[in-house]
Amino acid sequence: MKLGFLKSSDTFLDYNVVDKKNKFACLVDAKGKNLNLGCGSKYIKWFVNLDINTQNKKVDIVGKGEFLPFKDGVFSSVYIDHVLEYTSRPWQVAAEVKRVLKSGGIVYVSAAFIYAYHPHPQDNFRFTLSGLKNLFPEFEVVEEGIGKMGFSVSLNLLAYSLAGICSFNSQVLFNIFSILFKIVFFPFKYLDIILFRFKNIPMDVFSNVFLVLKKQ
Repeated sequence: MKLGFLKSSDTFLDYNVVDKKNKFACLVDAKGKNLNLGCGSKYIKWFVNLDINTQNKKVDIVGKGEFLPFKDGVFSSVYIDHVLEYTSRPWQVAAEVKRVLKSGGIVYVSAAFIYAYHPHPQDNFRFTLSGLKNLFPEFEVVEEGIGKMGFSVSLNLLAYSLAGICSFNSQVLFNIFSILFKIVFFPFKYLDIILFRFKNIPMDVFSNVFLVLKKQ
């Protein structure tokens, strides 16, 4: 099933992300009712797109993940892409997802691990794979993985740090230098391709974590 949520920004140096989203897409019931929780600008056709932002024009229902306005067991799948870090109670969101999902339903969930502070409007949490699994203890893990790896993560953080030094407390200069340093460091991110080849080596530095889950 083609869901239209794989964008070019996902595919660059983010092989695991693409793989897990494709696995999720293959498991989605095209005839069922599916939820895109915290859709933001990522509107998915054939899904119910829910977001907290009342100004978002690409949304079907305005609501919060902690209090989903749906009956029990109505969805065949739920897509939660980089939403949990913004919520105030991610454990309650997980409980609501379990409630509205049918037995045997599928969940794709991702969250930030090593990532710069990005409030929209709040940035509250970071997750490891084990931490994300603990939010869904009664779900079967179908797939798991990590996002961008060491070089991409480290160079992004270095770009922000150098921009901070060069900005002299000016937000405008900080934004400009952040972009400039990211452009300068961009080619070095290809070193992550080498890291990706060593899949059996534990990777401790990565940007995000991802799970494809099945409700028991």
